[in-house]
Amino acid sequence: MNALVRHILCCVLLLLPAHARAADQAGAPAAGNSSVAAPVNATVAAPRPGRVIPVDVQHLGSDRLGPRLALELKERLNLSSLFALTPTDTPKLKLVLRTTEEFPGRPGLGTAVSVAWVYSGGAGLLAHHLDGMVAVTDAAGVAALVSAIAARTDDVAGSYAYLFGK
Repeated sequence: MNALVRHILCCVLLLLPAHARAADQAGAPAAGNSSVAAPVNATVAAPRPGRVIPVDVQHLGSDRLGPRLALELKERLNLSSLFALTPTDTPKLKLVLRTTEEFPGRPGLGTAVSVAWVYSGGAGLLAHHLDGMVAVTDAAGVAALVSAIAARTDDVAGSYAYLFGK
């Protein structure tokens, strides 16, 4: 059911700009001596100032690279002007990282990573799973994985920005 609702919501969101553009063109004056109107997408393409999404990074795992990955991800999100790290009980986007050794008999070789993006409305409220990904990395690939997770976090936050009331 959740996948169906998400699919319908995505279809509606994709059709809204086309519908708005058609409505604007239907009400627009005929071409000729009229002044040039601003592009329809001008407000959509402009960045939204003040969009700061509260996030919290939670790590579970006992491998060697997991804590380093979680710390570098927290640092990256903390430096970004799009996110605010907040462990408080407010509506926020939680990143739940689970890490484990890729090969248990050979520690330090690689780490398997699972990331889940979860919306938490507060304590006592049911959290909602928004997105997820899995990856495998080694010590040399931690920075690239942090960048990928941060970019995906921005995509998820943009897709579900309505949850934060902004």
